[in-house]
Amino acid sequence: MPQGKYPHKRTCLMRQLLRTVLLIALCVVYLCDRSALDFAAGLAGRPWLIALWLWLMADIVSRMLPLPWHPIGMTKWRGSRYIPRTPQPDAAALQAEKRRLNRQLLPTLIVYAIANSWYWLPCAAYALTGRPAFIGSLGAPELLLITALYYFGDTVFILIFCPFRDIALNNRCCTACRIYNYDAIMTVTPLLLMPCTLFSAPLIALSLLYAIIWEVSLQRHPERFSLRFNAALACGSCGCDHCPTKRPFWPLSKLRKKATS
Repeated sequence: MPQGKYPHKRTCLMRQLLRTVLLIALCVVYLCDRSALDFAAGLAGRPWLIALWLWLMADIVSRMLPLPWHPIGMTKWRGSRYIPRTPQPDAAALQAEKRRLNRQLLPTLIVYAIANSWYWLPCAAYALTGRPAFIGSLGAPELLLITALYYFGDTVFILIFCPFRDIALNNRCCTACRIYNYDAIMTVTPLLLMPCTLFSAPLIALSLLYAIIWEVSLQRHPERFSLRFNAALACGSCGCDHCPTKRPFWPLSKLRKKATS
C-alpha cells in the first residue's frame, strides 16, 4: 500500500507538548507528595497513577492498531505496508538481510545499557548489599519519574537527536530503524526494578508483546524491514512531513544532514 501524506511533524510536536506537560505535572506531584506516585502501594486513592496508567495503556494499544496516521517506520512489520522491489529477493538474499538486521541489535543493546547504567548499577548494588550507593535506594516514585522521563525522551529522539539512529545503528532516518517498536518496552524498563504490581505488570506485558510482534515479523519477513527490498521505505515513497535527513527540524539535525551529505 503506497504511503500517503500524514502530519508526522505536527503529531510529534503535539505528543512532545503533552509529554512535557505530563512530566512537569508528575514532578510537581512528586515534590508535593511523594507517596502519591508510589505505585507499589496500590492504585487506591491515587488518581494521578490511575490517569497515567490509562494514558500509557491507551498509547501502547493505539500503536498496535493499523491507524492511518502511523508512520511507515512503525507499521512496516505489517504485510499491507510492504511494496516489493523488483526483482524479488531469493531465499539466500533474505537470510543475509536477516543476519544483517540481527547484527544491529548488539550495538543497540550496548548503547541502551550504558544509558541506563546510571541507575541500574546503584540499584543492583543496593539490592546486593542493602546499603544505599548514590541513588541505589530509588523507590517506586523515583522509578516512575524515570519512566516519565523516558516517555518524554521518545519524541525528543525523533525531533532532535537519537543516539540509536545516529550512533548505534547509523540509520538514514527513523523509517529505517531496526528497533522502532522497541520504544514502549524501553520506556517501561525502570518499572522492572520493582516487584510486579497492578500498575506495572500490564504495562510491561503489553510493551513486551508489542516488541515480540515486531521481532517475530522481522524474523519471518525480513524483506519488510529492508531498504533494499521494501520500496515503501524509500525516500520517494515516504509521506512523512518531518525527516531528519531531507527536512531537518532542529539545528542539530541540520548539522547531521550536512555531515552525512
